[in-house]
Amino acid sequence: MNNSSNAFWKVVIYYGLITALISMILKLILYIADVRFYSWLHLIPILVLLGGQIWSAKVFRDIYNEGVSSFAQIFGITILVGLLISLLTSGFSLALYELDSSYLTVAVRNLKEMLEQAYEMGNLSRERYQESLTQIGTMMKPLPIAIGLMVRYTIANIVFSLLIALFIKKEKLD
Repeated sequence: MNNSSNAFWKVVIYYGLITALISMILKLILYIADVRFYSWLHLIPILVLLGGQIWSAKVFRDIYNEGVSSFAQIFGITILVGLLISLLTSGFSLALYELDSSYLTVAVRNLKEMLEQAYEMGNLSRERYQESLTQIGTMMKPLPIAIGLMVRYTIANIVFSLLIALFIKKEKLD
């Protein structure tokens, strides 16, 4: 293994772990502050994902690779950093929701109340209201929530990685 691939994996692991830790701390703060799933504040960990990917790509390019990196190198680093972050953050969320089932119970109750209000206002048909209640009962469990988080992170990871690689790459001029 040469120095370039050592640097590659060092950046992936180091910056992936740091960013995942920051994301988990933010999730814990949102949990302690009792911020529910449907708040826009739950987008903050996705923004942390973006920040961690940009950070790792720039460090690899500027510190370990003498200011030049190909699209493939940047894409590889950012996709792997994002994957590490999404695995650790989703696992942390699963553990958190398994340990405190009351958090999900309150979230389910609040979602049902929101659905009921929409139904009473005429924004939902009876059939759609019943389908939504069934979906809430099925999906508002720790494992489906963690899987949903993983899917969201993966989609964001791919989009962010492509954009970051496009803008941060610097090819060597001959």
